Amino acid sequence: MYAIITSILIHLLIIFPLSAKDNKVVKSHSITITNIEFVPSKVEEVEVPVAMEGFHGKKILAKRVEKVNKKKSLEGNKTADRYFKSIRELIIKTSQPSLKAKKLKLKGKVMAKIQIQKNGSYDVLFLEGDNTELVSMTNQTFSNIKNFEPIPKSLEQKEIQLKIPLHYNLTK
Repeated sequence: MYAIITSILIHLLIIFPLSAKDNKVVKSHSITITNIEFVPSKVEEVEVPVAMEGFHGKKILAKRVEKVNKKKSLEGNKTADRYFKSIRELIIKTSQPSLKAKKLKLKGKVMAKIQIQKNGSYDVLFLEGDNTELVSMTNQTFSNIKNFEPIPKSLEQKEIQLKIPLHYNLTK
């Protein structure tokens, strides 16, 4: 009988510790992504019809490839906003601070630039930040993400480049 009561008390102490400090829910880390910036492709190759004069003065219609600036903004596009939100949520969900970063209570910003393909696969183009531990942590976060959602067809983009500012506050 005493063994059963003792066992129950021990289990209750494990589940509900006596110390108020132990009951306090502590947020283990904090990462925020303020504003994902779409980087429009700067140059696109386009075939342009050109009338040329051939041999013996005959006019020929040919096509020439020209590089054209086609900056298509996605600002204010609701589909793009939803897509960027899903990217933001996946990065935050996947982020796990290292023990070293937690101990040092690091705070800082890492700028990431990624290129997402139509099917959701992506490449990290660069990571830039003042703190090497935060940059390393960000690199680990991206390596844990296999793919993002495919680019919505309504955005009419083959690939998307994004600048993502990741703000870390591990002081809590």
